Amino acid sequence: MLVVTPTLKAAQVAAREVGTAGSVAWLVHQHGFRWDTDGRWSRVATDPAPGAVLGRGDLLLVDEAGMLDQDTARALLTVADEMGARVALVGDRHQLPATGRGGVLDLAARWVPPEAHVDLDVAHRFVDPEYAAISLALRTGSPTYTPPGQDSGERISETVGETDGERVSEVWDALWRRGQIQIYPSEAERTQALARLGADARIAGEQRAGGVLMMADTRERTAVLNGFIRDRLVAAGHVDDSRAVATNAGERLGVGDRVATRRNDRDLNVSNRDTWTITDIGADGTLTLRGRYATELRTIPVGYACEYVELAYATTVYGAQGETTRAGHLMLGEHTSAASAYVAMTRGREDNIAHLVADDEADARRQWEQVFARDRADLGPAAAAHQAAEEIERYGTQPPARPLEEVLDDL
Repeated sequence: MLVVTPTLKAAQVAAREVGTAGSVAWLVHQHGFRWDTDGRWSRVATDPAPGAVLGRGDLLLVDEAGMLDQDTARALLTVADEMGARVALVGDRHQLPATGRGGVLDLAARWVPPEAHVDLDVAHRFVDPEYAAISLALRTGSPTYTPPGQDSGERISETVGETDGERVSEVWDALWRRGQIQIYPSEAERTQALARLGADARIAGEQRAGGVLMMADTRERTAVLNGFIRDRLVAAGHVDDSRAVATNAGERLGVGDRVATRRNDRDLNVSNRDTWTITDIGADGTLTLRGRYATELRTIPVGYACEYVELAYATTVYGAQGETTRAGHLMLGEHTSAASAYVAMTRGREDNIAHLVADDEADARRQWEQVFARDRADLGPAAAAHQAAEEIERYGTQPPARPLEEVLDDL
């Protein structure tokens, strides 16, 4: 069996679980596929490495397949077909989509025979069974969920109705009661509160150990939060700002900072979204980085550091997809999509909290409902056609202003 993922970071996460994994890009590159900056694909003759070769009937498992774009999927399936390998796509259709043309999982589910399509509907990540049930509702954007059984008769939350004889409860009411929705009167107060959480977690060692994950919906908001967290760490003496490298984006990087590399570089042995701690800065600005383990050290020249290294106390939701942590914190705002909120609110095993700027609970609830009404995941062309049909049904068909023949004659 060979396990591959759409991103190198996801491959590293998978490798920690199964022993070895690679990226889809690496596999198709081994088999001669090339692409330029404009997205044009070509193929050249190559001699694949032994680790990139499967025997007939072997299994090629694609994890996080929801992030796989159609062009890369076509190359991957071509490689698998040539080797005679079986392919298994594993992923969540409702998470954040591919950067390019997505919907691969839905296309696969549409065309494979029923026995080759399995839907998993049990969440194993969460410590709390009630939140596991809530997470399934967040996945589809349902405003209600079915609480787990209560042999003790304890009342979990307000019952709002029944579906097929099962009790149904409000997702929002449960999150509010559980303290998983936090509101602030202003953006400044929210940012300061989250900066305090992030800095305290870093000082306690939880961020490096995967205990707390801070997320925002845009790179701009993430950069602001990173800066405020860093200010607190400098003030606490946890980061040395006396010798710092200034990046092209305007961030300062000092010894003790948690950073991410943002460009794959085989010569430097770093990958996009790898996270590190700066342990030393040379006189010429060269960074010494330490990874998850004390022996995982990299030396990064100042040119790469200024262009492709950034603070990583907080991350975008895209950067967090595939991660598992103890607690997740989301800065929810006007740019947060349903898929982003679902991903962010399912990173933590023990706790997941959304932080909103709102006047009161009613305002916060309105924002929450707006989030889950916008930009759901890319579910492929069939889902898009169904959505278009619903829009036509909602607004009704309109007679054309001019006959089609007249319009064509003018072209």
